[in-house]
Amino acid sequence: MFVEAPLAGIRDRMLAIRALPNFQGLGDESLLQIAEHARERRFRTGEQLLVEGEPIHNIYIVLNGAVTTSRQGKSFLVITGSGAVGILSALAQDSVGWQAVADRDTMTLEIPVTVFLASLKEDYGLLRNALRAIATMALNARGHLPVRPEPGRIVDIGAFPDRDPTLVERLMALRNQRVFKSANMDALIEICRRMTLIRAEAGHQFFAVGDPSTHSLRIAYGRVRCTTSGGESVDVGAGAVLGALDAWTGLPRTYSAVAETPFVGYQTPTEGFLSVLEMHPGLALSILKVLAESLIEGGLSRA
Repeated sequence: MFVEAPLAGIRDRMLAIRALPNFQGLGDESLLQIAEHARERRFRTGEQLLVEGEPIHNIYIVLNGAVTTSRQGKSFLVITGSGAVGILSALAQDSVGWQAVADRDTMTLEIPVTVFLASLKEDYGLLRNALRAIATMALNARGHLPVRPEPGRIVDIGAFPDRDPTLVERLMALRNQRVFKSANMDALIEICRRMTLIRAEAGHQFFAVGDPSTHSLRIAYGRVRCTTSGGESVDVGAGAVLGALDAWTGLPRTYSAVAETPFVGYQTPTEGFLSVLEMHPGLALSILKVLAESLIEGGLSRA
């Protein structure tokens, strides 16, 4: 039985959203972007929030209750108390759809997907908050490492460069990364301007667990071993990016990174990269899309 009072006005909705962990820290303007377009929706036990096979037109911020999401017969996520339903699918622009069912009487705020995506593009505070939340989910899903350890995976160290790359070569290398394939050229040029070429010998430690996440590293040549505080490790090679997810979460490093071979790569300061995203929100949405896709793929493969 529902006992909570209805959220009659925008102020009530803003207060309800602000109380949720993923929205704490947002300013009033960002909260207003969400609250003014949200409407209260209540679901009885067994009612469907989303129907698999149908396009997702709305996302739901769960204020209290319980919801189970699934896809193609596989359970994906169980939300109890508070959370969000449909955000990953909206960010990934997923066409398959999800099943979402209320496990008990559930109170939500319903927000149209079009409004949610437009608000992300218009409001950097909301966009930054979404990147922080999704990056945290991705880092947790990867065991606090840059990639999931896969037994037998071959690490390609690349070809040792005999000279410093040109701007065009740097742009081409960025474009080859999944998150930058659809980025506009102006955004890529801004990123390249903030990148610093670095070289290191085998045994060099780039950062340790607990260090501030002030920058990311993209490997052009070499192999780097990444190790968590619990001893889990993974080797990565050419094309891999280290420290980006921790940098986007705003949290300290979750793994150490030590060169196993001579190293050539690029260092990008976190604040510089975020300033590019603020100028080019379309690039941030592309990054969120790739992260959401990887979370969906990874979550279903482990289900």
